[in-house]
Amino acid sequence: MDNTATQTDAHKDTREARFDTTAGVVSKMWPLGISIDDDKLVKYIKHLEDEGKKHYDSDEINLTKRRKLNEKYLFGRQLRGKKLKKWQSSYIDNIIGEAEGMLKSIAVSKMPDIIAKVDPEDEDKQKVGKLLTQAFDDEIKARETKKKLGIMFKHQPTYFIAAMKWRWDVHRNKLGDIAYDVIPPEQVLPDHTATSGNPDEMMYIIHYVTKTGKEWSMLFPNKEADIIEYIRTLAVVEGSPVPDDEILLSQKLTIPEVWFDWFDKAEDFDAEKNPKFNFMSGVAWRLGDKLLGKTRNPNWDYEGHDVATLDGRAISPEEMQQIILSGIEPDNFEIRKVFNNYFDFPKKPFIFMTYEQFMKGVMDETSRIEQTVKLQQSYDDVEQTVDYSIKHNKGKNVFGKQAGLKKKDISKLDMENPNQDLIVGGDPNKTHKFIQPNMPPAEMFIHIRDRRDRIFAKHGTHGAVRGEVTSRVATNTQISREGDFTKADDIVDETILHVATEMARAKLHMMKLRYTPEHWKKLVGNAAEFLEFRLDNDVIDDGVEVEVYASTVDKLKAERNAKELAQLQLIDPLTYYEDVGLPDPKKRTERLLDFNDPSGELSLYRKRHVEGKSIEQIAQEVVPGVPAIPEQGGTVPVNPGQLTTQATVPSPQDTSQVPGGIIGSARNFAGNAVNAIRGMFGGG
Repeated sequence: MDNTATQTDAHKDTREARFDTTAGVVSKMWPLGISIDDDKLVKYIKHLEDEGKKHYDSDEINLTKRRKLNEKYLFGRQLRGKKLKKWQSSYIDNIIGEAEGMLKSIAVSKMPDIIAKVDPEDEDKQKVGKLLTQAFDDEIKARETKKKLGIMFKHQPTYFIAAMKWRWDVHRNKLGDIAYDVIPPEQVLPDHTATSGNPDEMMYIIHYVTKTGKEWSMLFPNKEADIIEYIRTLAVVEGSPVPDDEILLSQKLTIPEVWFDWFDKAEDFDAEKNPKFNFMSGVAWRLGDKLLGKTRNPNWDYEGHDVATLDGRAISPEEMQQIILSGIEPDNFEIRKVFNNYFDFPKKPFIFMTYEQFMKGVMDETSRIEQTVKLQQSYDDVEQTVDYSIKHNKGKNVFGKQAGLKKKDISKLDMENPNQDLIVGGDPNKTHKFIQPNMPPAEMFIHIRDRRDRIFAKHGTHGAVRGEVTSRVATNTQISREGDFTKADDIVDETILHVATEMARAKLHMMKLRYTPEHWKKLVGNAAEFLEFRLDNDVIDDGVEVEVYASTVDKLKAERNAKELAQLQLIDPLTYYEDVGLPDPKKRTERLLDFNDPSGELSLYRKRHVEGKSIEQIAQEVVPGVPAIPEQGGTVPVNPGQLTTQATVPSPQDTSQVPGGIIGSARNFAGNAVNAIRGMFGGG
């Protein structure tokens, strides 16, 4: 027993040193050294990087050019850098940007609900699930998270992928906590050989991180000289003065951070008898042709700790104390090794958002923006032609020679000036004529309307969703809206809900890995010790599964249906408040019922919800002498005129001395008191 306690204490010392929340990940890498040769690793990383860039810049993929085109049309920058002639129109109606804005507002209008699904037969795990669900709910529904998911939702159709990276931030929430960073897609180079956007299927992911040379030297103090020399080779032009080291270290430096999987032969490898390989997940930073640093995946517990178990269940400190005092080791007592990991294996800390996957690569094969760029181009061409025609084809004034005007006189005329009058010779009807302008034909307006409708249709944002009345027939509008919501629901399910789920899973993993008692106390208050024990000492399997159970688009449908049912008076207040997503629906319902008191009086409402009095306090005011119900058993004085004996309020085990008129629960007493109050006010 004593040996077990010593081992546990040693584990705590090691774990606290490694996961010290006051220091960054890099400064605590000493337990995670890897034995891969630096030159060998640099060549491996450089090869992966070169092959990845070659693949994405190939004629078949042409990723950079396609991304720039999508970005240009998303933001309506078609005319930027383009020199227009005098007769060309600069008119732009950015339908793609409008459709994407509407779709994004639908996608993030209601954040998803995340629930920690646990074993329903285990009461302790049910409690764990409720505590974790609340933690996930606070994180996912934070305004900051909504903004990040919205940015990713806009990145995905523009760049064919959106990227998020999770990490431990020692400064977040004072104690340190998991942080989520949205990464510009051009700063990420995922495995070009993978066939999906799942990071677990990728052999490598490169993140191009930009920091000042000083920041890099603080992360890798033993490499400061190499960093200075590298910046000097990039920033200093031959023949120019060489800046001092501090100026060089102030320059921005982008370095590839490579998260990779590594397979190598085991020490006892034998091709025939023991073909064994070792797997390792690691991260390295490359500085030119040198390695700045390398380590095993820091987001993983490799050592584990010993846990005392009985019948396969972790023993609580109280149970352990009883066993020690008894001096008898019970049957099925065992010491097991437990690791503080939620994931099954070390994961690369990235979450990718994709939609148009076809099992051919990491990037989406296409996107809704790319599919509508040609339509927008056609729309722009015709719209600009119409705009020019209307602006410049203003008609012509023709004068006959009999009018007595010369060319010089006509050139001085301003026919658009309403204050200018003319005197012409002869009959004005014969000496002057106005030729009407040639207006664009109806076919051009039909073309414009068709292109506009097709763009909105491809994005799933018909007029009904945008709030436009497109039909007088309500069923047609409803069908159009439901069709768009069905498409939006599918998009949100594979994008927003996927990322939200992975965020919650990453948070649970980092909770198990890095949370201290102070973290748990701040998160769940008095339940901190219980939750920490259950998550840190789960022997075989947490039984905790993060599951998304509701769609954001489903919430929009529920809200709309609730409002329609309310107009028909076919919904109760509690369900209405729940469906429209108002906070604290039960309290709102209670207030509404008190406000709509059948007596027509608002005294009960004012006393309860304005003055903050309890039911018991109101009852004592209305019916003096009615005994209050204390929290603990004891004696309460009663009005002598009402009872001839002193009433003893019982403990939970003794109800023998309670007068018959008071027997019942506090809930029954409160109900009787309310009925008495309402009766005095004239209510039924």
